[in-house]
Amino acid sequence: KYYLKTSNLENEEKANSLKYIFYPCIDANNRGYLIEIIKLMKANGENAQISYSPLLNSWVIASKNVCLCARKRSDLDTYYPKTRYDKETRSEVATRYSFANIIGHCWFDIIENFSEGHINAIKNYIKDKTLIGEYVGNQYHQHLIRYMKHTILFFGIVDNENPIDNSLPIIKAFAKLKEFKLDVVPYEYIGTYEK
Repeated sequence: KYYLKTSNLENEEKANSLKYIFYPCIDANNRGYLIEIIKLMKANGENAQISYSPLLNSWVIASKNVCLCARKRSDLDTYYPKTRYDKETRSEVATRYSFANIIGHCWFDIIENFSEGHINAIKNYIKDKTLIGEYVGNQYHQHLIRYMKHTILFFGIVDNENPIDNSLPIIKAFAKLKEFKLDVVPYEYIGTYEK
């Protein structure tokens, strides 16, 4: 086996990972709780976040860095220009709203065949939550993995009202995402373990 020397920063990151991810599991197991392990595939796309604001009567659509609001697909057109001309490279380059705009169009593609009742149920549920996923399948924005379907692969739900423990348990989140007929990342249930 080969071992690489790690920097202090890498060691600090590993320690933080242990502290926030594994230590609570180890502590719970030591106290007699069952530990459930679920393996999620890491989707290889662009970060996508979807919520709903009743105050604005708008979908709140975000990429990793930018958020926009849209009541309907045509509202996305107000976030132009989606590209700008770069004199140095002599080509069109994306602006900061580009991915949020593209994700917005994908979201409207996803919900366009849902009934009004189904859409209202999603709005009501996520008015204080955010759906977290990866935008995949765009032939012009592929990463290492090629996806045949243009969609958002969801993998989590965040409770915006709970700043302490704001991520819903995976099984609960996936059940809700599937109930809403939304695509989820592939996952595997590994099992339940006890001391």
